[in-house]
Amino acid sequence: MLEGKQSGERPVKPIQHANHIRYFLAKRKMDDLFMRWLSLPQTDETIKKLLGDLASRKEITITAPTPFFIAPRLTHHVATIQMSPQTPPRSPNEFGSTVFHLVSPLVSEKPNRRSVDEKSPGHDSPKPPEEIAAPKTQKAPPQPIQVNVPQLFIPSVRQANSDLTPEQQKQINELFPSDTINAKDFEAVVSGFCGIPKFLSQMLFSKLETRGMITKSSFLQFWRSEFAARNPRERTFWALKKKTANEIDSDDFKPVMKILLTSHPGLEFLANTPEFQERYSETVVYRIFFAVDTNDDGRISQREFLNSNLFDALMHVDREEDINKVRNYFSYEHFYVLYCKFWELDTDHDFLISKDDFSRYAGYTLSKKVLDRIFSQAPRKFRSKVEGKMSYEDFVWYLLCEEDKMTNRAIDYWFRVLDLDENGIVTGFELEYFYEEQKQRLEYLNHESVLYEDVLCQMSDIFKPEKEIMFRVEHFRRQRTLAPIFFNIFTNLNKFVAYEQRDPFMLKNEATEFPDYSDWDKFAQNEYSRLAMEEENPDNQFELE
Repeated sequence: MLEGKQSGERPVKPIQHANHIRYFLAKRKMDDLFMRWLSLPQTDETIKKLLGDLASRKEITITAPTPFFIAPRLTHHVATIQMSPQTPPRSPNEFGSTVFHLVSPLVSEKPNRRSVDEKSPGHDSPKPPEEIAAPKTQKAPPQPIQVNVPQLFIPSVRQANSDLTPEQQKQINELFPSDTINAKDFEAVVSGFCGIPKFLSQMLFSKLETRGMITKSSFLQFWRSEFAARNPRERTFWALKKKTANEIDSDDFKPVMKILLTSHPGLEFLANTPEFQERYSETVVYRIFFAVDTNDDGRISQREFLNSNLFDALMHVDREEDINKVRNYFSYEHFYVLYCKFWELDTDHDFLISKDDFSRYAGYTLSKKVLDRIFSQAPRKFRSKVEGKMSYEDFVWYLLCEEDKMTNRAIDYWFRVLDLDENGIVTGFELEYFYEEQKQRLEYLNHESVLYEDVLCQMSDIFKPEKEIMFRVEHFRRQRTLAPIFFNIFTNLNKFVAYEQRDPFMLKNEATEFPDYSDWDKFAQNEYSRLAMEEENPDNQFELE
């Protein structure tokens, strides 16, 4: 079945993938630093000066960290370079600092001629006609061209007017009736004036308070130095991260979750169960990093934060008393489903899942070949510290990818499962490798099987790969609503059968009834109802310990 593929089968090479990720991160960091350097006023002045020297045909003296644009005619010598404090330092090298004298390209060069009086041995050198003629008047040097180069702008280094507007001054006077306020009154300042979730007020209060109070002058000083130049989303990011850090890590959410668990009315029922408070907090953080941390490196940058819906979710949980209505990250019902599904598989309750335990998920719906790929850690390296075991965090990632295959994270996850040689292309040979087991299982269950050629033809018509039977991840991102069909056919037997026996009218009713629900939201709602019914039934009671 896999003729021509088995002989050329290449082993999995996770090092190449890691190198690609490191190159991508390094390139993005270098691009960010380059944009910051271009936006500095000193850079603006340097560019203007260089353009003016070029226009006036002057010899240009530039400093260069590497000889990237060196022509053969350039000369160099070692010199001392004076750099402004804002200029990024050059990397040290064994040759020291080098100054290159660059001849302007506007000045045309001619070969050096011998002097008129100089003669070669045995030959007389006649004077050229242009030198015998009367001397020409010297032309005036061209005037330098005035070039106006606008300064580049990026949000992270913009400057803002720190002076309060009359409306802001009036609001501050109302929020500070006296010179000092306490922690309770500071919540109105955080939510009303700063525009960020009020449950972050305790974290800010601890940074600014003096003897349990905050003065108006200290807050205004903090506002001018930290918040005036930022919008509410950027202020929230600043409040979450450590003061000396540039990114958010998982530990930064611990004080936030602690405040929510003690202050949010929708979580009061967990007050007497600290073990579930801890599990709920972990699950919320796992879901946040699953969706926001696009590099899966355990850190959330400001760009990732601003491009996500995390700020909207924080504002929603700040206003909404029913925690289950905040479906993004914070829903307790979603946590309940995730935890119970894990607990059902973890029969020995060591908070680790073996491969045999995991195979029982949803009635053995995953094929053995897919199980092997997941436990070979092809789609994602396990965070479990025990070899060959899946931790709770790993299971949360799997379940979110399994039940909503329209997200970028899930598309990448399942694409890596099918991409056996990890070359970024899923070919017909790889698809046939997975479909063979699906076909055998269908026949064993007395279901009518579909020819592989027919399935492949249908998938090619849907996703239209540029090269025949060569699917790339961008094909599924362009057709994300149809991506679940593709992945379920080759990985999930139950969903493959459900797709073949689907009722279009029922699907239309679900889409009409819950228009803003994702596939994960629908799954969590149905699964929570099932688990609640089992808990109420004394014969099939599921005890959550």
